[in-house]
Amino acid sequence: MSGVEDVAAELSKRSDWREVLTVALGDSSGLSFSATSQTFHAFPCASCLAITCVVPGWGFGWRKILDDEEVYQVLSWLLHYARQHINRSSIVAILMAVWEEHSRVLHPFGTEGMLQRYGPVLKPGSDQSILEAAKREALDKWGTKKALLEPNASTSAWLTSNMLDPFLHQAAFHFLRGQELVQKGFELEAVVAFDCVLESIVHLVQVRCRHAKRPSRSEVLNLLGISGAAADVADHANLLRNNFGAHAGGWRWWDYGELLEDHTVEDISNVVSDAFRRAAQFESTVRAIDPSPSRWDDWLFTNFKVIWDTVWFEKLTK
Repeated sequence: MSGVEDVAAELSKRSDWREVLTVALGDSSGLSFSATSQTFHAFPCASCLAITCVVPGWGFGWRKILDDEEVYQVLSWLLHYARQHINRSSIVAILMAVWEEHSRVLHPFGTEGMLQRYGPVLKPGSDQSILEAAKREALDKWGTKKALLEPNASTSAWLTSNMLDPFLHQAAFHFLRGQELVQKGFELEAVVAFDCVLESIVHLVQVRCRHAKRPSRSEVLNLLGISGAAADVADHANLLRNNFGAHAGGWRWWDYGELLEDHTVEDISNVVSDAFRRAAQFESTVRAIDPSPSRWDDWLFTNFKVIWDTVWFEKLTK
C-alpha cells in the first residue's frame, strides 16, 4: 500500500514520541484498588478508579507526511486504532485484576478522560515520569480519595498477562461480559459469552501451536492441565450456545433453565475462569506478540498483519 513506507520511515524518527491517556472509569466509585507497571498506573480518586497509560505517539502528526487523502484516512486511522489496542490492553489487564480481587465488572470506557502528547513540542521524559505527571493531574481534577490507608498495590497475575495478544484480549472481553450478564440475570446470554471465552482459547492454542485442525474444547482443557468433569461442563456450555443462545433453534425454549440444573452457570463460569487463567500462563510458552518491546515501531511492523486483523473492520467494509 502506498504510504506504508513513508509511515515506516517516519515512525523510526518518532520512536520516543508518547501519548499518555487517562480515564476515569464509570461505575467504579468506592473501589479501593491500585496497580503500577512500566506502562500504566491505576489509582483511586475521590469518586472513581482512574487509569493512566503510556502508549506510542501514533495518533497525531500524519497530515503532512501522507499526501494522498485516501491513504491518509486508512493509515492514520489504523495507527490510531493500533495505539488504542495497546492502551486498552493495559486497561483490560487491570479490569481482570479488579474482577479477581473485588468481583466488580468495569469497562475500559469512562465518563471523563485526559490526554497529553509528548514529542514534537513537549519533550518526553521517562515513561514513569510522564505517568506520575498524569496521575498528579488526575488527582487534581478528580480529587483524592479520602481514606485512612492507601490501598495495597494489587499482586494479581492478570497485571502481567499479555493482553496485547488478540486471543487473550478477546477472551477477557467475553469473560467480563459474561460476568456482567450473570449479575443482571441473563443466564443463557452469559453461557454464550463464556463459551466464546473457550473459543478464543481454542484459537490461541490452534494458532500458536500450529495445529492443522482445530482442537476440541476437551483437548485444549487437557493441554492446560484441566481434566475430568470440567470437559463435560465445557461441552455442555457449547451445546447450550449452539442450540439455544447463538442460533434460533433448539426446543422447549422457555424451559432452558432445566438444562442448567446439572451444570449451572456458576459451574460454567468456574471452569471458564480456570481455563482462562491457565491460558494466560500458557501464552508465555508460545508467545508470538511481545508485550514489552524496546521499539514500538519495530513491534508494529513485525505484527502488522495481526494488528490489522485485530483493529480494522475489513470484513464489515467488504
